[in-house]
Amino acid sequence: MRESLTTVCLGLTSHRTLQQLFTFQFQFTTLKKDSGMARGKILRDTNAGDGIIFVDEKQMPFSLERHWRSGVPPQAGMMVEVAMAADGTIESVMQVDETQLAKEQAQKAWNTVSSQGRLGASALAARVGVPALAALGVVLVAWLFLNTLSVRITASQSIGITFYDVLKAVNSGMSMEALGVLGTASAGIYGLLMWVCLLAPIASHFHSNRHLAWGYCAPLVYMVGTLAFCYFGVKSELRRSTQAASEMANMFGGSRSAAMLQGMADEMISRTWAAFSTGLGLYIGLLASGYLAFIGARRILANRATRIQ
Repeated sequence: MRESLTTVCLGLTSHRTLQQLFTFQFQFTTLKKDSGMARGKILRDTNAGDGIIFVDEKQMPFSLERHWRSGVPPQAGMMVEVAMAADGTIESVMQVDETQLAKEQAQKAWNTVSSQGRLGASALAARVGVPALAALGVVLVAWLFLNTLSVRITASQSIGITFYDVLKAVNSGMSMEALGVLGTASAGIYGLLMWVCLLAPIASHFHSNRHLAWGYCAPLVYMVGTLAFCYFGVKSELRRSTQAASEMANMFGGSRSAAMLQGMADEMISRTWAAFSTGLGLYIGLLASGYLAFIGARRILANRATRIQ
């Protein structure tokens, strides 16, 4: 009988202890949930009494002695961190560091820009098409970052030239001296035309003029045309130099000197052409721009078929 009574008492005690434990845990959880930090703004400072903070869409009073926790006095318009108690009153107020505010504003601006950028990219991909945009991206990388040509300076040294560097050389007059200052040279009007050609394939998707579909051929035409212009320009310059040297030799040294000088000039031309070699950017740029021209040809044919019908 005594053992049964002891068991009942222990059971009641354990039940009461568990109930108190659950009650304490619930109160602690509620307190933790209700209390926390909030961002606010000072509407009135504490120069003439209690200040006022706008926090959680309401105005709340605070005092300098009881609540302020920063080393500078509160000022109207200052952003602050407000520690809220469980009953909704203010426990403490602290100034938000300007660096932290700048980071938050920058992060907010970046989030807005990236969100708008993703929406714009999605809309552009839906209108232009992923294959065309991918090909344009490949052309851009090939023109700006991959070597179109390589020029051997010595037996162990060579310099890489991108297609954009070729445009710089053309803008500088196609001189050999221009190769040494490509890093600081400007592409000028030729650089502007490059960007126009890159944007030309997209233009047909934003205007109803069917002739704009020819814009898909612009990158290929511009690349091939520029390289052909450079090739024939260098070839013509070397021919003029050879002819000038030959005429001078005939004038002062006779036919034997002219023949000897002609042989030297031919050897120089051969060595000059041997110094140039093609790079990966040439082939990738031609393939990607050729694919864009193929897309353009399909659009042109489709437009003609629609017009005939």
